[in-house]
This record gives sequence, C-alpha cells and structure tokens, in this order.
Amino acid sequence: MTRCKAKVSKVLLLLLSHYMSVNACASDYDSLMDMSLEELLGINVSIASKFDENVADAPSTVTVFTGVQIRQMGIGTVEELLNYVPGFQTARTEELGPVTNVVSSRGRRSLASSPDILFLVDGVRINDSWYGGAVYANFNITTRNVKQVEVIRGPGSALYGSNAFMGVVNIVTDKDGNSAGIRVGEIDLRESYATLTKKTEIGTFNVFARSYEDTGDHSRDFPDSWNGPTETIDPTTGGDLQFNFTGEKLSTSIRHTRREVEHFWSEGAFGDTNDAETSSFSVNVNYSFVENKDLTAKIDVGYLENSADYFIFGIPAEVFALTLPVGSAVADYQIGTRLVNLESHVSFDFSYRLSEVHDVIFGAGYLRAKIDETDVRTPYDNDELVAIFEGTRTTPPTYFNGEIIDNTHFGEEGKTRHVRSLYLQDKYSAIDDLSVTVGVRYDEYSDFGSTVNPRVGLVYKGLSDTTLKWLYGEAFRAPTMYETGSMNIPTFIANDNLTPEELKTMEFGLIHDFQPSRISVTYYYTEVDNVIRNKVEPLVGTDSSKLTPINKGKKSLSGIEAEGQFSPWKWLQSGITFTKSFKTEGDPQEVADTLYSAYANFSSGKLNFNISGYYHSEVESAASGTTVTLKPFTIVNSKLAYDISGDVRCSITINNLLNKEYRTLSSSLQLSEGIPGRGRLVSAGIEFDL
Repeated sequence: MTRCKAKVSKVLLLLLSHYMSVNACASDYDSLMDMSLEELLGINVSIASKFDENVADAPSTVTVFTGVQIRQMGIGTVEELLNYVPGFQTARTEELGPVTNVVSSRGRRSLASSPDILFLVDGVRINDSWYGGAVYANFNITTRNVKQVEVIRGPGSALYGSNAFMGVVNIVTDKDGNSAGIRVGEIDLRESYATLTKKTEIGTFNVFARSYEDTGDHSRDFPDSWNGPTETIDPTTGGDLQFNFTGEKLSTSIRHTRREVEHFWSEGAFGDTNDAETSSFSVNVNYSFVENKDLTAKIDVGYLENSADYFIFGIPAEVFALTLPVGSAVADYQIGTRLVNLESHVSFDFSYRLSEVHDVIFGAGYLRAKIDETDVRTPYDNDELVAIFEGTRTTPPTYFNGEIIDNTHFGEEGKTRHVRSLYLQDKYSAIDDLSVTVGVRYDEYSDFGSTVNPRVGLVYKGLSDTTLKWLYGEAFRAPTMYETGSMNIPTFIANDNLTPEELKTMEFGLIHDFQPSRISVTYYYTEVDNVIRNKVEPLVGTDSSKLTPINKGKKSLSGIEAEGQFSPWKWLQSGITFTKSFKTEGDPQEVADTLYSAYANFSSGKLNFNISGYYHSEVESAASGTTVTLKPFTIVNSKLAYDISGDVRCSITINNLLNKEYRTLSSSLQLSEGIPGRGRLVSAGIEFDL
C-alpha cells in the first residue's frame, strides 16, 4: 500500500506538469539569490502582530529564514531548521509511535507531540486538541514549498491562544513559484516535487505536490526486550499536496500530508508489523469583506483533520503468558490504534490604522474540537484484559482466533471541546523612536473554564543603529484531551481535573546593525505555574507502573540567546547563534542547556557552497531509575549547488557530513541511553524553473 501511494504521488506530479497551463513568469529564486544580506535583514514578518513589520520593529523576539536560505543550507524539514533558531532544539523520539520529532524551547522539554509550540501554516494553526501538538501528525514538515519560516521565541498566547506557550512557528508557503525538482541518494532515497502557478483575471491558482521515500538507516546494538541487542531500520515514506487560490478578496487553501515509518523500535520491541502512519488534512477559506487604506476586516473559516494509525508487535506469546494473572496466552499480543481528531473554526479579524503611528487589531474566534475515532485493535478482548489487570475479572480473556480486530476505544469517541476567544492589540508610537504595544486575549474553554493572557512590548530605536526591546507576556497551555479524556489504558489514567499550565515571561533584547551585518542578544526569565507532569504509581497486580497527569507546582527558566548575521564580502553570507540556559525545567536535565549553530554560504558565479552545523550539550535521562548522561554532539551538513543555466540547477547534499553517532533523549525504560540519530546521507538533486 505504501509503495502504491508513492507511485500515485509521482503520477500526480507528472499529470500536473503535463496538463496544468502555467504562465511564463520569472522565478523569484534568482531575485532572492541576488539579494544582499542588508536586503534580507529588511524582510518583513507578520507573526508578531498579524501585520507586516520588520524583525527589529516587532514586539516579540523573532527569527526568520527565507526559502532561499533554507535551500542553500540543504535543509529538508522545518524540524531540522529549528535547530538553527536560538533557544530551540529538536530530537528524535519514539514516544508516539516508531519515530517522530519533539521540539523544545528555552530549557523546557516538551511532550512528544510538542504541545508547547504552536505551528501555523500561512497563519492557520495545525496543532490539534487531542495531543496538543502538530508534529505527530505532520512529521517531517517539508520545506520544498516554503517562502519563509518565522519563529517567535517566547510566548504568543496574547494573539494565538493555547500552545503558543514557549514559541510560535509560522510556515509561509510559496504561492507564486513555477519549479520542480528530483533528489536521489543513499538508502534508496527518492524525492520529487513541483510547484505550479497559473495567474488569471479572477486570481492566482497554485498547486504543490511532493513524494518521498527511503529504505531506512541502520541502527546497531539496539535494545530489544525479547531478543537482546539487535539491528533495525526506519524506512520512511511520505507525500504532500497543497492547493491555493488567491483572489482580490477571497483566498482558499487545501492541504494534505501523509507520513509512514515502518519496522522501527516501539514499546520495547521490533517487528515487521511495527508501523506508524499519520496524516493531516485541512481546508481554509479567508474572505476580506472590508479592505481600504485604514480598515481591513476578514472572516476565516477552516477545518482540520489529524489522524494517526499505529500498529506494534507488542509481546511474544510465551512472555505474555507470564504476565497474565489468570489463564494463558495462545498468541502474541499485538496492538493497533487509530486516532482521528476533527476541528473546525471560524474567526473574525479587524485591523484599523488610526494614524501613521497608531495601529489597532482585534478579533473573535470559535473552535470546536471532536474526538472522532479512538479505535483499539488486538487479538484479545482488550476490555477484558484491563479488567484482569485491575483484578475485577478472574477468567481468561476472549481470543479472536487469530484475527486482530477493533474491540474497544482508548478515548471517549464523540467527546467535544468548545473554545471561544476575543483579542485586542494596540500598537502606538507615542514619541519618536519609541513604540508601545499592549495586547490581551480572553479564551473560554468548555471543559476547564477561562483564561486571560496579556502582553506589553516597548521597542526603542533612538540609539544609532541599535534597537532596544523590553517585552512581557503571559501564556497558557490547555490540558490536552488525551490528558483529560483517555480511557481503557491501564498504564495511563486520565485526569479531568487538570488546569492549564500558565507562564509569565520577561525579556530584554538588543539588536545592533552595522551594515551589512546584524547581531542581537536577548535575556529571558520565565515562570511556569501549574506544571503538568505525570505521576508514577505501581500498577496493582503487575510489575509495571501507571501514569497520571497532575498539576505539579512551579518552575523557573532563564537564559541568554544571541544571534548574528554577517556579510563581510559580497560572496559570503554567514550566521551564528548561541544559547545558554541558566535554569532549565526538571531534574534530571532533559534538554541541552548550551546550544550553538552556524552556517556559511559562499557564492561565486554559478557555484554556491554552504556548510552549516549545530551543537547540543549533554542531557540526562532517568528513564531506567538511574541517571544516565547522554553525550553532547555536533551535526555538520553541507550542500554544493551549480547553476547549469538560468533555469536549471544541480546539487549534492551531505547530511551529517562527519557521520556522527549520536543519541537523543527517550523516556522509555529500555532506551535510557537514548535513541540513535541517522548517520551520513549523501544525495544529489536537480531543480528547474518551469
């Protein structure tokens, strides 16, 4: 089925290229390639205030990467790119199925679904309410159709509500391009993609399609609960399809992604049946019903469906028989789950310019989340198994004669959450060189009540080439519906009395321009209240434990972030970041407290060479009951590109150039020494304008 879907995606690319009539318009690639660093530093972002402004003027701490910078670096996913953002770090984890990426920020390790970070695509959220995050259903978010990636380092709930807790990532897609590319490489890597645009009298139509597959990287000496140290692979496939229409007042976007990882380690064991397939489907319609020089008014209506299908080998029959308090096992215990989370929203956004120095934005929204499917399929009656382990059943569980069928649910199907919100922000330059931003947002949840989150930002530009910022913001993370509504899971007991995590952050920032270069330094101090963490208790009648999420006191975080972009010569553009967390959340220390990243891009005529890398300091794991230190690591990547003609480019990319063996944190007992990352990967590609 996986290879069939991959072939369908490739055929789709060919059909799009053959049948869609496109305008002969110049690609923006060459124009952006010719931009100086000074011009790149002047690129506007919309993430901080919902209207365009320069990074230096934004009332938030913001980092931005253009699509050209990302392509020059050879970075294929947004998660990988975030390692080059001050304060951010990503790591592989198997906590939600075989493999995904957990994104953490500012000294706080996020849960596996990364609910602390809000992800937006063209300003529309792709986080859901079940796991709270976006990356589990949007694993390896592609950069092939990215125009720029904007990142708020710090809180954003005053504009965006829940999940804009430790950061916000806005992925702005390219809706004007006409290009296609093919990439092949080691581990049978095959990737093809195309973006096509047609401009008409009524508006602009754009389609992006992508197909990806590889046969997986080998990981050696991997712990297997049943067979001892072994090898494994992580074959990965995926596809993306996005349609955009942009008219004078109406815009529409339809987006679908699919990812699948097979065989890899999960829940303590390997198996040919181990499989994780996730998908995300969304439709969004935006209509501007008022638009003039002083006032804009928009309505946005959207639908999001995130789904995940997991299937794992589980426990061999002979081992399972030993764990059953009653009866005996006649077959291996295998388990599959299917989750479908549905969300719909409507929002109204207004922007009013009172004067050249005074802008007000305000709006209201409504979101409805519904848990549509939470199926569990096993070869035994799962409800009876739960009753046996709870001590309320004394007879063996029903066996389905070799069939693995849906027979229970791990969440309350049909359960809904309703969220109503209002927000207001006022940005005013009361005196020359000083702008003041004040904002507040009110959110009301049907399952736990309301929360109010303000923000204040002062931006002073009265010093020569220097900008000073003082920022204060509050944020919240709503308890996920998994944390409050799971059921029939003996090892995880939901808690419907959870209250939101709350955060208060103060930041001091300095940005200094010495053309054509820029450096910025930010100090932050954060207090997190009502921290949600899992309480570990013994599971009665077994040697296992059960987890219950609870609100557990306060934590404080602090650190310094530095970022520099330099262009001493026209042929060289470079950047460097540094992060030092003075206080991190948790003991043991589950996130790196020291981070570096750097890149250098050399351009000469038709030749372009980029080398980049990032460093994560050591972290600690206590999954096994004993604290284990995971070694620090440095990952180096490079890309060499040659412009064959004005419309055709070829390249060679090497990921993990030094073939560094490294491991990242896992909360699984058997992986106390971490989960291995992929080794060196060499690939070659060709890209051409249409």
